[in-house]
Amino acid sequence: MKVFVLTAVLMLISGYLLGLFKNGFFGSLAFVEGIVGGGGWKGAFVRFKDKLFAAFTAEEQKVLDDLKAEKEKLAAELESAKKLIPKQPDLPGANPPNPAPNDSDKISLEEQAKKNAAEKERIEKARKVIEDAVRFDYDIKNKITENLAIVGEEVKTILDLAAGRAYSDSVEKANELRASILNSFFSKQEHIDALVTETFKTKATDFLKLTQLKRNELSGQYWELFDLAVENIKAKKKQEELQKVQSGKNSDKDIEEYNKKFFAARGHYIQEKKAA
Repeated sequence: MKVFVLTAVLMLISGYLLGLFKNGFFGSLAFVEGIVGGGGWKGAFVRFKDKLFAAFTAEEQKVLDDLKAEKEKLAAELESAKKLIPKQPDLPGANPPNPAPNDSDKISLEEQAKKNAAEKERIEKARKVIEDAVRFDYDIKNKITENLAIVGEEVKTILDLAAGRAYSDSVEKANELRASILNSFFSKQEHIDALVTETFKTKATDFLKLTQLKRNELSGQYWELFDLAVENIKAKKKQEELQKVQSGKNSDKDIEEYNKKFFAARGHYIQEKKAA
């Protein structure tokens, strides 16, 4: 009996203090009203609960609204995340198997062989394009430097600008660099004339008519024109120097200088051939 009375007193005090903390003096009376007004302890808790949660302060209401908004935001983010998750394969037996292909759907051995050959050729071409681009990037600086008197300073400037520009890969760099050099070099009629034959001259002229995008794309197919023109110009200059020597219009010093240049160039050419 003493335990019951003590428990009741503690509950009464706790309810009073909680009501006082939550809703002030009137909240504390709600618990007492429940007992005095009838209904015993059950009535006390019912009245206390109704009084306690009858209304929220502005600050409490804001907290509840924020929690509700946060819940809705998290739910929306969860739905978005679900869409990013790749669809899992169906469990075995979830879907019936596809019907077996008919004989008409099967590819013949001959067709398969042609398909494999075409794919192999495509891969080989792509590999060659990459190799050519890397080789071009490695050789072009020396080629321009050695033939600077023929190609001109503008081509050297193009080379320097390309060195400072960022490219996605070696193929993109080689394509743009080749196209720019070709366009600059063959903008001079004398360089087109150095191609000698009308076929090559027409090809060079056609290249200049292309758009920048097409020039980049097809530059590898036209690059031989540059090498051919440079070699023809060099050969013409050598021939002119030789004619001067043979005509006796040069001094002994000029002849000696020519021989040095000629044999030095020849030695360099032979070394390149051996290296190749």
